[in-house]
Amino acid sequence: MHEYFSNPNDFHEKGRAAKAKIAKSRNFFAESLNVQVNELYFLNDAISQTKLLIDYSILIIGINHIFTSVFEDQSVLNYLKVLEQNNKIRLSFVPENTIGEINLNKLKELFNNSGATLLSLSHANEHNGLLLPVKDIQQLCRNSKVLFHLNLKSTIGKYNIDIHKIKPDFASFDFISQYGPKNIGVFFLNQSVNITDGSFHSLKNTLKNSEKIDISSITSMSRAFFNSINSIQKNQKQIKSIKEHFISEFIDNFNLNHLLSLYHKEGLYSVLCYFFPQKQFGNYIAEKLDINGIAVGKINYPKKNQTEKGEYIRFSFSKHNTIKEIDFMIDILKKMKK
Repeated sequence: MHEYFSNPNDFHEKGRAAKAKIAKSRNFFAESLNVQVNELYFLNDAISQTKLLIDYSILIIGINHIFTSVFEDQSVLNYLKVLEQNNKIRLSFVPENTIGEINLNKLKELFNNSGATLLSLSHANEHNGLLLPVKDIQQLCRNSKVLFHLNLKSTIGKYNIDIHKIKPDFASFDFISQYGPKNIGVFFLNQSVNITDGSFHSLKNTLKNSEKIDISSITSMSRAFFNSINSIQKNQKQIKSIKEHFISEFIDNFNLNHLLSLYHKEGLYSVLCYFFPQKQFGNYIAEKLDINGIAVGKINYPKKNQTEKGEYIRFSFSKHNTIKEIDFMIDILKKMKK
């Protein structure tokens, strides 16, 4: 496949070819996500598309109140807190239980008289993989005249996503987790977003002018998305079987349940999160389990376990994992257990 690094606005041959490459990629994403071509923008993700949306919402739409979750990406939370400290916005957090499940009735009450408001959430919980009831949240936002931004970075390439059915006002994602480029993301602006015509056209023009026309990165991102879609169809069953073996071994050997199973909630099929009591496993669990193959990470969990000391550990699986790796990890944990 040829890459075109030239300016697509140039009138020479490579410029025309580059522009055609962008159009082809945009059509591919639009068809895959079931949206209109003119609702998608390729934006520089160097400062995070969520932060970019927040800035545009404040400056163009007049947003003065933002709701989000304590389970969101820490860099975004820090950015919002700085904006609040500088009196740019009022920041509120959605009412959630210990795994991040949102109490929609309480959220509805908080939305009353909240002013020009934006709700910004990730499709899947950043810490334990819990999937949001997106349609219910979007309906609540519409009824309350609150704008809704959905960050799809954790679920894109893992689920077949139909944005037209979800109908958020805004959506954004990148492909770093799918081994795509680091500096380009896709931004969705719903044509029926409930803002004034003047604000809509100003936002649309700003997004269009902000597009980073990096042909190499855009085509790389298209390939990453194509590979992710194929991976869903070919490897989801395999990954689920590995994950089920992992769960079974944990229950049999350590009597530990992953967080979502305790609440019978649906989560990302490639993620498990456990709480390891200190009295049973000691400290530095993630470091001791840092073996090749399975991604292991200690989580700074926003809502701590109030009854026991310990660590929250998240495990991530891929098509490359094997039963042998799981059993090897179980043996390590057996030796760690007190």
